Amino acid sequence: GVRSGNFPQLRRLLLERNEFGREGMRSFFGAVADTGLPLLECIDLCGTRAGEGASSLAECLKKTEALPSLKELQMRRCRLSDEGLHSLGRAFAVNRLPSLTSLGLLENFFHYEGVEAFCSALTEESLPNLVSFHIDLNAFPQAAVQTLLRAEQEKGKLRSLRLPG
Repeated sequence: GVRSGNFPQLRRLLLERNEFGREGMRSFFGAVADTGLPLLECIDLCGTRAGEGASSLAECLKKTEALPSLKELQMRRCRLSDEGLHSLGRAFAVNRLPSLTSLGLLENFFHYEGVEAFCSALTEESLPNLVSFHIDLNAFPQAAVQTLLRAEQEKGKLRSLRLPG
């Protein structure tokens, strides 16, 4: 479908709560990387196994023409690991994704070290308009992550991100 150009007007992709995993991610985001979905604004992969194929999503996100309008990426409870999170950070270093304003990664398998790797991969230009970054309910103290994110902001990263307190 995507490779054939059947979804040129697609704005929201809602795949939540299904068995979409590594193979689905590789096939779908490989096609998106090749052909692009220029109007897609929202991807919801919540409650899937999409985290198992995060590297495929990351490779797609590296291509500026693939998802130029993406505003919201939701990956709650999708088995995202430390390595998957780090691959997303590396993708955002290559393509700063200025349209992305919301990134939801709640209730996944990554740890504090994964968040550190994600942040260290970012550049000052990465995600310039990100306002909402939800990473609660993972395997680390939220206060520690807030401290890390504040430190990253002091380095000039994630400047538009709104942090509590």
